Amino acid sequence: MRRLYAGSMPPWGNLPESPFLDIPFYPWLKDVPAETTAWIMGSSGFDTARFLELVVKSGSAAERLGLASGSQLFPLFAPWM
Repeated sequence: MRRLYAGSMPPWGNLPESPFLDIPFYPWLKDVPAETTAWIMGSSGFDTARFLELVVKSGSAAERLGLASGSQLFPLFAPWM
């Protein structure tokens, strides 16, 4: 298990605040413990770049976190501003 973001801050400064940054990351859904909310590497994306998926193993991330399609997880920001 890893955190979604670990290490030193990116060169443009702080990341936007979001409670979703504290959710653990697992490479595969099979690695996520039952009933755990986690980020996983998804099976879809573009070429070799994959989307991150927010999941609850044996449950619904949408129901647990009160999300719907199009919910904003991270504030929009422009790092160059």
